[in-house]
Amino acid sequence: MKRLSNYLPPIALFVVGIGLWEGLVRVLRIEQFLLPAPSVIVRAFFDTIPALISSSGYTLRGALVGFLMGSIGVALVALATVRWVAVREGLLPFAVAANSVPIIALAPIMNNWFGSTNPMSKMMIVAMDEHPGARILI
Repeated sequence: MKRLSNYLPPIALFVVGIGLWEGLVRVLRIEQFLLPAPSVIVRAFFDTIPALISSSGYTLRGALVGFLMGSIGVALVALATVRWVAVREGLLPFAVAANSVPIIALAPIMNNWFGSTNPMSKMMIVAMDEHPGARILI
């Protein structure tokens, strides 16, 4: 019962906040394009569930393929750097430089290389983000 008492105030505040939002939007007649009411948002969400499901499948596939590409690439680089000292010493400056660049800065480069509509650009971002060591492969 004590656990429920910990959660009750935040839940009540959330419900009151949503109710207040809904009421103010309707009473003040705020245009939907400025601030839609929570009921409109929920209705739009349920109307677009089929599109969301198909899009999430596409996104999941891209994320999994990118993760797999990054895993394989990192494993190959790790094997090469452990086996050959020259490879390790040669790749170290590139690895340090690649890891100092934020992943968001590499996104436009990937879009330029592969095209913004090509799923490969997104998969490469996933590969580099999940496995920073994969950045030296690019």
